[in-house]
Amino acid sequence: DFCLSRGLGDVYKRQALALQVKSAMQLTRLSVNALYLRVYFTVRASRVVNAPMYWYFLAYFNPSTMRFQDPTFLVPSQFFHEHASPKKKDDEWHFIFQASMEPGSHDQWEPYRVSQLALGKKVIQVIDDLRNLRASHEASGLLQMPELIWARKA
Repeated sequence: DFCLSRGLGDVYKRQALALQVKSAMQLTRLSVNALYLRVYFTVRASRVVNAPMYWYFLAYFNPSTMRFQDPTFLVPSQFFHEHASPKKKDDEWHFIFQASMEPGSHDQWEPYRVSQLALGKKVIQVIDDLRNLRASHEASGLLQMPELIWARKA
């Protein structure tokens, strides 16, 4: 089991996962046969953190059902920042996440696809893997980001 929290009271080194949630309420058709989840956002350059305990959760939120739709994506921050079409303009980084929603697609985001039913187990696996890593200096920047959701084992 795991639980989510916006507070830091239960967060201990390498025993919690910081999640940035990004969603879209529409899918983009980039070809006749393929729908894509496309999420665009900017981050001040001083707030970009690449740390093993910092991950992005990206999903399509279907407004007609008021639910996320599979697949969802759980992506480590460093991979995300390198592969989500990063462009720096002035003091901001601009990111565009584009991932196929089609079953059987093999784009760069495929290894990070996760069904909603498997999401809890995946989060626990990532938290368990973090215990074997040394704490990183970059992770201290996460404590200054109030918009994060922290996941930890219950």
